[in-house]
Amino acid sequence: MNRLLRSLAFLFMAGTVAGLSIADERKSPTLSPKNFLFIVVDDLRPELGCYGRSHMVTPNIDRLAAKGIQFNRAYVQQASCAPSRASFLSGVNLESIGVDYPYSRYFVDEWLPIHDSLLTRFFKSGYTTLSIGKIHHTYPGFQLDQLSEPAFLPEGMWRYAAEENRVPRSPDAIIDKIGENTVAYEFVDASDSAYKDGAVTAQAIRSLRKLAPGEAPFFVAVGYYKPHLPLVAPRRFWDRYADTPETAALTAGSPPLGAPAYARKRLLGELTSHEHFNTGADEFATGRYTVNETFASNLRRAYFACVSFIDEQVGILLAELEELRLTQNTVVVLIGDHGWHLGENATWAKFTNWEYSTRAPLIIYDPTNPTSGPTEALVEFTDIYPTLLDIAGLPIPDHVEGTSLVPVLRQPDRGWKQAVFSRFSRGPRDFTEGANLMGHAIRTNDFRYIEWRDTNSHEVDAVELYHYEAHETETTNLAGRPEWAEVENDLAKRLAQGWRGALPKGIKPRSKNPPAPPPVAWGPESAAWRREQAPPTP
Repeated sequence: MNRLLRSLAFLFMAGTVAGLSIADERKSPTLSPKNFLFIVVDDLRPELGCYGRSHMVTPNIDRLAAKGIQFNRAYVQQASCAPSRASFLSGVNLESIGVDYPYSRYFVDEWLPIHDSLLTRFFKSGYTTLSIGKIHHTYPGFQLDQLSEPAFLPEGMWRYAAEENRVPRSPDAIIDKIGENTVAYEFVDASDSAYKDGAVTAQAIRSLRKLAPGEAPFFVAVGYYKPHLPLVAPRRFWDRYADTPETAALTAGSPPLGAPAYARKRLLGELTSHEHFNTGADEFATGRYTVNETFASNLRRAYFACVSFIDEQVGILLAELEELRLTQNTVVVLIGDHGWHLGENATWAKFTNWEYSTRAPLIIYDPTNPTSGPTEALVEFTDIYPTLLDIAGLPIPDHVEGTSLVPVLRQPDRGWKQAVFSRFSRGPRDFTEGANLMGHAIRTNDFRYIEWRDTNSHEVDAVELYHYEAHETETTNLAGRPEWAEVENDLAKRLAQGWRGALPKGIKPRSKNPPAPPPVAWGPESAAWRREQAPPTP
């Protein structure tokens, strides 16, 4: 009887959502709604066997990709945790929610209260909805979604398993920034549970076992912390890459010829604060910093090892789905929140508008979809929100700016978007001599075009144009060359038209979101927030 009541409640709530939404009325929930396992991996670029990286040991994600649809050209809206997550969890572009880094007050205080996040939308539709690990870019004590139970974060855990590597602060510090004397990577004989990602998997397993009886459909979001810096995992993953040639430093890497210096993000804060990094202050002034070759090689090996660590965690989750007999009715989605440079373009980490920062893995397995394999369709992470609602048979709200990928899931070789878009900001610390700039980028089948505009005057400060026909990364900035003028002018016009002008044929935009105000930082990473929380001066 209890199961019957829960099913009726699901149908009633889903119907209520449909009645209130001005969305696609063709879709309605079925009597056997699908479950969803939504896996988000921090800083994961397509460094996976299924994406052609034969040196990678990632059998579990590879098997998932083989069963589902693997998107080879999926792009984020900004190559940084906070803006990327804000965008794909809301289904809209950053211009509409005003997020750069960190979350903005407008997004948290004004947008989310009247526009459901992805998890809130499933919760309101009758799903048991859980958030485990890093889903939002947020902190203990802050919950931005409506959930069936409080979000789980692995609190009380250090970044490092080895005591000698820990900085002298509480493991639960609100802002767990990397300190000057911390190591960039650690591989010691430790169990999975010694690290946050092992704790995330354990909690996800406990939750799946409780949900298995199936009294209501579930949406379980699982967020992993690696391969974000510092790169830490049990030693056995480091040992897997002892003889891998790809761990060698990319000694030939260099910034694109003719690109503005600030196109290459300074490394301060994510890499250069670690004790292994060697550089000089004069190099920061010019942007010509270098990375010690041994450190670079170890960093690449450590990144590969952390990806394999996460692959094993994913494998544990998928094996549990099998054990609980949930595979036939559970949609599994795996994404990286953005890409990462491993020495390409003489650059490390994310924070650029280039290919290695903006491209990330996206894999969708729907057990009811008979089609599988890779697709070369250009897609954006704003498309994730409407796609999952569409798979569930739930209406898509009109404010959503992404496009459901269900047609691509059914026909992977079909034509799709003509272009995708991203952006990244630069400030005075990024070699811009006091200016505040925003780099607006458009990526088509063969080209990437970027305009760097002053955020106050909106005047163009610099332009980048890259052709990907011969190279998978950026080598030479072609902007300003007469032989490329026609391409440059065409891409400038298409960039001005934005995402609305690049939609698949036959699909028209429905959203009419106003531009967000300039971002004002929200939360514990905001200096203003910390001042507001400080006790009064005696």
